[in-house]
Amino acid sequence: MEEKGKFLQDLTTLLKIARTNDNCISKQEIQDYFSDMELNDNQWTMIYQYISNQDVKITGYEEKAVPVLEEEFVEDDPVEDAIVSIYMDELKDKKDLTPEQEQFVAKKMLCGDENAKKLLIESKLNLVTQIAHQYKHKSLPVGDLIQEGNIGLLMGVNEYELGTGMTFHQYISNTIKDAIEAALDEDSRETMAAKKVASRANELNDLATEMAKELEREATPKELAQRMGITEDEVKEIMKISLDAISVIEPVKPGN
Repeated sequence: MEEKGKFLQDLTTLLKIARTNDNCISKQEIQDYFSDMELNDNQWTMIYQYISNQDVKITGYEEKAVPVLEEEFVEDDPVEDAIVSIYMDELKDKKDLTPEQEQFVAKKMLCGDENAKKLLIESKLNLVTQIAHQYKHKSLPVGDLIQEGNIGLLMGVNEYELGTGMTFHQYISNTIKDAIEAALDEDSRETMAAKKVASRANELNDLATEMAKELEREATPKELAQRMGITEDEVKEIMKISLDAISVIEPVKPGN
């Protein structure tokens, strides 16, 4: 999804311009920024709605109801909708190969034909979006799932060998799914880790409040660590990465 970075960068730039102009921007300015993209009416409407939702007034534009994309790619985020829709439009001209054609082209690729390799990759881009759709209600947005699936596609094409016991289509389908599932697993681990840190931070915050009342002063990291049964360094690490403002002071040294 090569357009994604530029698309988001342009949106950010537009919002900055609007902020410096009393939260106002013209419809023409928005169209000028995306003039190098072939956008349909649905995509334009989603862009206008997103900008309007940022408390920005768009002169020359009358807000309309947001149209619904094809059912399998509906997202709650209009920006994500637009990105995926743009990408899907780019794939319209990508043709699938028959199983026989795939195996023939795969053999040519294995003999070093780079054009054959490119053809195989392009022929499976639609498959990536189809597989990504199967995971659309998971923790990552469809756009990210497509990106991860494309990585799996490239890895599969580079690693494919004849004699695997699977057709090219089966092999590539597996590598796409594996890449998407690995990304979801990583996101899940990061989410669980964040929840664990938040839980520990809340526990530390509650304990600090309790001990402050008990001691009639703020507890030190060492005292909190002893009460929680963890090391002083762990207490400091929780304090450092927590978004909560936990007021814990070090003992005051004589002479300071």
